[in-house]
Amino acid sequence: MVFQVSAAKFELLMDPSPYIQGVDACEIGTEARYTFGKPISGTLTINVTVSGTGCYSQEVGCPVLRTMKIHSSQDFNISSRDMIPADVPEHFRGTVSMATVITMDEGQQVAFDDSTPIQKQLVDVWYCRVTRKQFTPGLSYVRMVELSYPNGSPAEGVMVQIRAELTLKDKIYNAESVSRGELVEFEIPFIPTSAQHVRLDVDGSPGPLSFSQQAQAQWVWAPPPLREFRSDGGTQPRNR
Repeated sequence: MVFQVSAAKFELLMDPSPYIQGVDACEIGTEARYTFGKPISGTLTINVTVSGTGCYSQEVGCPVLRTMKIHSSQDFNISSRDMIPADVPEHFRGTVSMATVITMDEGQQVAFDDSTPIQKQLVDVWYCRVTRKQFTPGLSYVRMVELSYPNGSPAEGVMVQIRAELTLKDKIYNAESVSRGELVEFEIPFIPTSAQHVRLDVDGSPGPLSFSQQAQAQWVWAPPPLREFRSDGGTQPRNR
């Protein structure tokens, strides 16, 4: 009697982070096993790089190669500093491409993943829709900004600095606050009655991850005074 014997099937699984959380290290998990569950031992080879868009051009990062032994599972760290060239624009956005190969007596198994977003600026900061572009001179100005990580999740506990200025040399507001959820509310107590427009700037820093992320500068301006028609055909400012 002749029995047909087939080689056991195996698989290589990857568990990447939802996004690159820091410029120094990001942990990636791998698991090698037979389809019936028994762990596999072998040599794991990793090839990691980034690709994405800068301001106007497509950018490709530097490949990072690692080789290590694996038994069932193995975690490894990668650094975005090693993958992103220094001359890549600050607005770079892309994904991490990871190819892993496990080599053993039975052969090789390859896995590929490009689902992890990465960007040179680690936190997105933008003005909420409720942050209107108009203010009333002589009164306070209360608005909010939103912060998120590259995968869109809320960036909580991020320290932001909010500045307002009439000109580059005439600053009227400078304060720091920590985001709750994804929101930071700020209030400029008083805007001078002579102000026609105010520039708003926001910088963020998530704790020890030193980085510079600036929300797009926004100019807000005073609306023109409301006017009402007089009975004699002229106009005069309407009291607010």
